[in-house]
Amino acid sequence: MIHWIRLQGPPGSQFRVQDPFPIPHDLPMLVALEAAADPGSIILWSDSEAGVAGLYHSLGRTAWTRSNVASLHAVVLRPGAGSGAAGLEIALLDGREAPVLVTRPFREEAAEWLEAQRERIGEIAGLEVQWRDYGSD
Repeated sequence: MIHWIRLQGPPGSQFRVQDPFPIPHDLPMLVALEAAADPGSIILWSDSEAGVAGLYHSLGRTAWTRSNVASLHAVVLRPGAGSGAAGLEIALLDGREAPVLVTRPFREEAAEWLEAQRERIGEIAGLEVQWRDYGSD
């Protein structure tokens, strides 16, 4: 069974989907149809039968095998030497971590939006989404 939610970031924040650990997968037709209805939105989906979850946006997509994921993190990196960022990071059981959803430069509205979406994201992903504030870059 496929579960999904549509995520709309806050105005002025441009989230990008990144694919750090590509795995072969077919984008579920339901997700493709939902994304086509609103190309600017981000679709978080999970296929319980295939054991795969992912993010889809018109500018990119990624997926991961749920059994290989240790945790998900909502992360913020505030401006310091650089412009900062906010997003969603995946941590695999083998210790690798990488962002899968990012917006730059950092905006407080994006951080607040991520905080508010943690529970919804966790329900679909099947994991608690932990909060990580990395301080300044």
